[in-house]
Amino acid sequence: MKRLLLLLPSTSYRAADFLIAAERLGVEVVVGSNERQALESAVPGKTITLDFTDLKEAVEKAVEFARERPLDAVVSADEEAVVLAAAISEALSLPHNPVSATAAAKDKHRLREILTAASISTPPSQLFSIEDPPEVL
Repeated sequence: MKRLLLLLPSTSYRAADFLIAAERLGVEVVVGSNERQALESAVPGKTITLDFTDLKEAVEKAVEFARERPLDAVVSADEEAVVLAAAISEALSLPHNPVSATAAAKDKHRLREILTAASISTPPSQLFSIEDPPEVL
């Protein structure tokens, strides 16, 4: 059976849909979350707690986990962990989007710069700082 690491932020409302889809596909799911799961001790090997804000540490922990329970794919259910999903997949040599692409997709201004450089039209936009006085806006 294939095993998927599903990165689920503790604030996600999407868990049920992903878990139902995985079950229909016959895929074993390991839930990776930024908060320890209440039933973690009751389902050993089915959850892993990762610090989504510390990419290096989270990748190392996921790679260590995968040594004992190999993973076939890593998917993020929410935008919060897409860069982490790509970084873990890269470290495990699994198919993935480039880490730089996932990071750019999370930053609208950076993504528009990349698309413009590739001659792909984007809507007009302007970057403002939170420090800018309101009259500049």
